[in-house]
Amino acid sequence: MHFPNTGRVLGHHSFPLLRTLTISQTSWDSTSLPVEFFKNSPLLSELSATIIAPSLLSVPWHQLSKFTGEYYDLGHILEVLRLSPNLIETSLTPFGPDLDDLSPVNHSNLQSLTLYQNSDIRGLQVLRFLTLPALRTFQILHFEEGASEEDAIAPFLSRSSAALQKVVIGTSLPASFSVEVFYQTSTLVDLEIWAPRASFLVDFFRVLENLDPDFLPRLRHLVFLHCITYPYLLSSLEAGLAARWRARPEFAELSFRFEWVSRAYPESAEDFEVQLLPFKKLVADGMDIQMQGGLMTSYI
Repeated sequence: MHFPNTGRVLGHHSFPLLRTLTISQTSWDSTSLPVEFFKNSPLLSELSATIIAPSLLSVPWHQLSKFTGEYYDLGHILEVLRLSPNLIETSLTPFGPDLDDLSPVNHSNLQSLTLYQNSDIRGLQVLRFLTLPALRTFQILHFEEGASEEDAIAPFLSRSSAALQKVVIGTSLPASFSVEVFYQTSTLVDLEIWAPRASFLVDFFRVLENLDPDFLPRLRHLVFLHCITYPYLLSSLEAGLAARWRARPEFAELSFRFEWVSRAYPESAEDFEVQLLPFKKLVADGMDIQMQGGLMTSYI
């Protein structure tokens, strides 16, 4: 349902069967009057809202289990979380930041958080104010390079790692982001990272090769996309995967996907095939590996 900025109050009615509501406003108007049309909706559990400030939308926030918010500034996002203590899943397109006078939120029930980028790459700063101890799925999708220059991701993961099972980081990581944070995510099963630095990948697979029992002990699905690859990098990847694969039977289901956008030092086709032979040996042994190049050419 769409409401123009008419400046009039919409009275409330009864919606005894309403479970899902989508509502939008054409543009931000700080003088807008409250929308009370859906105040009496005893079964409402899912809300999608665009632009409308939560203070202007009178709905039974306390009973919501799912919220989708588009073009919400950081203050409004935090307000939604405070108003919705039973929220389990939320997808947000944040913008900002106006960080003045914002107070942190600790939400004990939220299990899934997905952040999308709009025109403002600074939206990731909302993570600075969140602690989500029940979080199971955390996704950052389609953020441009530079969106996380000031690292808000690692501290957030450290505060919200107790139950995490899936993490997708769809943005380039800041230089300060370290593999050390994954020592705190012992329940993680799925990990996907876009455009990781080569140095980060080398560190990551070195830890895998060392078979540290405290490093991602439950990991089953590992994905790195939009990479730049080097000969030494492929060697590091193979060494880490092979060590993890062969040393512990419980990792027999580990799957690995690696896609690169370019090769920093293009070798001949023959040399490149030689570098891929160890991966093909792992596939022959039963490991699930997908490796693709810049034109989506499937190598393995």
